[in-house]
Amino acid sequence: PYLMMYETRTGENYAIDNSNSHQHRWFYYPQMKWDEALVFKVYDSREDGPRFVFHTAFNDPTTPADAPPRQSVEVRTIAMWD
Repeated sequence: PYLMMYETRTGENYAIDNSNSHQHRWFYYPQMKWDEALVFKVYDSREDGPRFVFHTAFNDPTTPADAPPRQSVEVRTIAMWD
């Protein structure tokens, strides 16, 4: 885990490096509309399948200079059941 040091606590996060970059797959959705959303499952306690998803942002060099700024909303929820 990647440690995040705060004044009153220490948090943990996961980070990736380039050692396995040949196995990474990244997806880009350039035509999304305002009423569409991507949903990431960012953690699963089950160990027999995917458990984490890494995501990022980048500057798109094809964006017109007069394009409106991108807007983004992040919402985190927790679902637990037996």
